[in-house]
Amino acid sequence: MRSKRERLSDQIRQAIADSEMSRNQLCQLIRLSPSTMHRFVHGTGGLSVEMFDRIGTVLGLRIVVKKEAAAKMAKTNRTKDR
Repeated sequence: MRSKRERLSDQIRQAIADSEMSRNQLCQLIRLSPSTMHRFVHGTGGLSVEMFDRIGTVLGLRIVVKKEAAAKMAKTNRTKDR
């Protein structure tokens, strides 16, 4: 079973929570309404890829691909295709 922490959106939520920047400051920098940010942070709304890009830029985030996880997913998908 997949843990919530593995999902990219949950990792971004955690990065926002861990940031020393307030959510209102972040909203101003990325030009997002505080109500939309609130819905995203509480899991009742989503954000566009463009907003993920803006958040990532402001917070200095980067995606790290775990080769083991990618290989496992590829193997699982090959098995399902048979």
